[in-house]
Amino acid sequence: MSPHTALGTHLPLRPYERAGRPTSPPTVEGVFDFVVGYKKTHDGNSPSFREIQEGCEISSLSVVLYYLNKLEGRGLIRRQEPKIGERYCRKIEIIGGKWVFHG
Repeated sequence: MSPHTALGTHLPLRPYERAGRPTSPPTVEGVFDFVVGYKKTHDGNSPSFREIQEGCEISSLSVVLYYLNKLEGRGLIRRQEPKIGERYCRKIEIIGGKWVFHG
């Protein structure tokens, strides 16, 4: 019997399992790599929380915020305080990183 069935009833997949094929759950390092890769391919612009969620296959936006807080606590990224009336600031700065234009 598949681990996704119990008594003949199909159970929902975990967020990091796709079509019965387990993949590794998201990690802090995986989120960091995604943000760096996104900034490289989007002229230094930061990804939105939803883009991080979808790109890293994270279950919810609150988990994205958890990972970003972990990265900020480790000193790998810096986020600005949101402006008045905004919940989050989209800009993510990579500590020690530098965006260089290659025209």
